[in-house]
This record gives sequence, structure tokens and C-alpha cells, in this order.
Amino acid sequence: MLKNKKTIILLALVTLFIACNNALEKTYSKASKTEDLNKISNELSNNELTLLKTYIDEAEAKNEFINTKTYARLLIEAEEQERIILENVEEKIQKELDSIKAEKTKQIIEEKTKLLCANKWKIQEYAFQIEIPRKTEENIEAAKHALNKSMFIKDSELKIDVYEDDKQDIYVKGALDEKLTTIFNGNGKRYKKYDLDGTYKDVFGDEITTGTWEFSDVNTIREKRPSESFSSYKKHEIKFLQIKILEDNIFRFYEKDYDAISRYSSRFNTTSTLIVMQP
Repeated sequence: MLKNKKTIILLALVTLFIACNNALEKTYSKASKTEDLNKISNELSNNELTLLKTYIDEAEAKNEFINTKTYARLLIEAEEQERIILENVEEKIQKELDSIKAEKTKQIIEEKTKLLCANKWKIQEYAFQIEIPRKTEENIEAAKHALNKSMFIKDSELKIDVYEDDKQDIYVKGALDEKLTTIFNGNGKRYKKYDLDGTYKDVFGDEITTGTWEFSDVNTIREKRPSESFSSYKKHEIKFLQIKILEDNIFRFYEKDYDAISRYSSRFNTTSTLIVMQP
């Protein structure tokens, strides 16, 4: 029992000795602050010491009661306060960057809206295409076969071409011949007109089809069209036009997931219609 008591007393004395020799564990005192901080400077980095001094100065200026706190506790509080401040600064910077990005996006969409709505667009090229993962003979031949199988008009042929777009994606394209293109564009009389109020009309002789449109991002137009389905429940369908070029005299875009191709090209993920329009 006596031996255990001696052990406990010894541990207490060691703990007290360590605490007394660790300046950070001393309780803050304004009277001895300068001396305490001089001792603490040997245990902290310059940044930590500056942070602690600043935190104490601010607390004193605000008449905050910190007399029961050790310098170690004050340092922890100072570091936590700095972390919160930095997080708030980072959040503010991110909000400003997001705001700048949103404003830039808005400006680009406004510019593209003006270009889109400035003309009556007529079809100059109409093609079906399949994106292939690699430019191999096997992939190209399989895509050609799918394109030719999807051709729905007898005695008409697609003009097959292989190309890479601006993102280095590889496509096998089947363009309608001049005869079919003339049918699609109504011998140059069919046109599509986008209006600033978010509506459009597709005029083909006496037939006028209307719908709505909007930019879902700077390079994508979301169109709500009358449905071609015979179901009375499906009155509209949504189509996304991926803009490749939109300038004063040309509007080139992809329309994703063309069903007539998809049924013959299960080995490929992406099929689309390529349409080039001009005023």
C-alpha cells in the first residue's frame, strides 16, 4: 500500500513538473503575458505565435474574460477562429467566381440567342451519324451497315463519310443525297424560325409546326415539339440540339438518339442526326 502511494505521489510530481515546464499549459495572465509569450515562443512556430498573440490582443480589446484559460486552450481557439475565417473567405471567393461564370454564361447565351433568332434557317445538309469508339475497319463497316439499313426511302443512297469533330470524337456519317435533301428542305422553301419569346415555327408550305425552345447550356438547345407518337397521352416530346457551329450564316448541330439508326446499331452507344442550316 505504501509503495502504491509513493508511486501515485511520484506521478503527480512528474505531471506537475512537466506542466510547470510547459509554458503553454500555464493559465493566461495579463500581468505575466509578455514573459509567458517569450517562453512559449520556443515551443511554437512563428505563425502559431503570431496567431496566438493576435487572438489574445483581440480578446483583451473586447474585454473578453480569458483569465481561466491556458495558452494552449487559447491557441486552439485561435486556430479554430482562423479556420472559420478562411472557410468564409474561400466561400466568398467561390461565390464571386460562380457569379462571374454565370454572368459570362448569360452573355454567351444572349449573343447566341440573337444569332439564332436573326434568320429563317433552311436545311442545307441532313445526315445520320454514328459515333465509333475507334477508327477501325470493323467499326466503320458496322456503322456503314447500320446507316444503310436505316435508310427509309427506296432507291436512295447515303453518302458515307468518316470524320472527327472538334472534340476528336470519331463519326461515320451518312448524308442524304441532293434529291432527298431537296425533299427535306421543300426545294429551299421550308424554313425554321426561332423567336425571342421562346417559341419557334417550322414552316413547310402550308404546314406550320410550332413548339418552344430554350438554352439548357451555352451549347445545347432544348426543344419541346409536338409528338409524332400516335398515343393520345404523349402530346409532346423533348429534343436536345447540340450546337457545333452557330454564326451569322450557318447553324450546325447534332440531334441525339435518332431511333431509326439505333435499332440497327446496338453495338454503338451514340447515334444522332446531323443538320446544317443556312439563312
